[in-house]
Amino acid sequence: MFLRTEIDGLRAISVLGVIFYHAGFSSISGGFAGVDVFFVISGYLIGGQILKELAAGQFSFRSFYGRRARRILPALMVVTLVSALIGYFILLPHDYRYFFGSAFTSLLSLSNFWFMDQIDYFNPQAALDPLVHTWSLGVEEQFYLIAPILLGVTWFRFRRFLVFSLAFLMLASLGLMLALSSSAPMFTFYMLPTRAWELFAGILVAIAIGKPWWVVCKKWHGQLSMLGLLVLLFGILFTPSGVAWPGSWAIIPVAGTLLVLLFGQSNSVARTVLSLAAMRALGVISYSAYLWHQPIFSFLEYQQKMPASFSGRLAVVLLVFGVAALSWRLIEQPFRTGKLTQAWGWGVMIVMAAMIVAMSIGGHVTKGFPSRMPQELSNFLDLVQTTGPYNKRCILSRRDV
Repeated sequence: MFLRTEIDGLRAISVLGVIFYHAGFSSISGGFAGVDVFFVISGYLIGGQILKELAAGQFSFRSFYGRRARRILPALMVVTLVSALIGYFILLPHDYRYFFGSAFTSLLSLSNFWFMDQIDYFNPQAALDPLVHTWSLGVEEQFYLIAPILLGVTWFRFRRFLVFSLAFLMLASLGLMLALSSSAPMFTFYMLPTRAWELFAGILVAIAIGKPWWVVCKKWHGQLSMLGLLVLLFGILFTPSGVAWPGSWAIIPVAGTLLVLLFGQSNSVARTVLSLAAMRALGVISYSAYLWHQPIFSFLEYQQKMPASFSGRLAVVLLVFGVAALSWRLIEQPFRTGKLTQAWGWGVMIVMAAMIVAMSIGGHVTKGFPSRMPQELSNFLDLVQTTGPYNKRCILSRRDV
């Protein structure tokens, strides 16, 4: 049920949408919807795996959270540490201190709370933030802190109400998202309650596959999967700029993804396209590509070195995928496949986590390690931060604006 080649193709479309959107390709107006697609896929794969193990009597909380940690944390911590090293040489103290706030909260899977309080994802200044994209990891990991308990209790105590319960929670989350998308855009974008419907939808697809109705309409699977792919591409390519997100427009790429997951196993043009070797290769390294693209883009933007030309930006995108391929081979795989012994793997992760925590505390206490700055720059920054008694009467502060 879960070894499906076309899912790698879905991942490829998702990460390409996000990366090309962040790279500034205006034709990918809804590229950020790639994150919504990831949520649906994750719900299908991880939620479905939980239910499969519950049915077989093999589910273990320790094993589940261990797999999630080995999947998410090693690459995330390496990206954070490399970003911290680069930031040491180029970020101003205020920005470096801010960076460690996001680094610390991303380690705890809470960076969505941090960014909700700090910056609008669609604010141009967010492009300068190396870790702003980690908000989605926070949402996902918070969901999987709750999901095993929810699914386990429902499975053993109220099994016949499982589908009804998940459908109710999905619709409640969807309704909350639609209700708050305009009045509370920051909460709606960053928080789990308004994102959970996408993950619940993926779990419901995992349950639906194999049911009688699914087999009866099998002759339509090819056409429905192709329809799903077209709907998904429409959502990524033609979502209007400035639309409230997530809002009603988010239903389009999510619906397309659900159709592909439901019917994509049958022979069709959609399955052929999504199962192409190039698509599968991009899908396999999609997590590393997602992690590395934002630091690379943001540091280039911070130094005003991001190419303005189409070819230049495309070259940077290719660089991202090159780094991602190395990250997948040298970081993701050893931790996930056991090439590192369990003791060594956990030991390395603990050391990296301790380094991030120590640097985050130091960055906060020292206000961004200002002593690393040349004396001339420190003197200039001290002068800039010194204001006269009438300054606020003449110049609006950031808070006032």
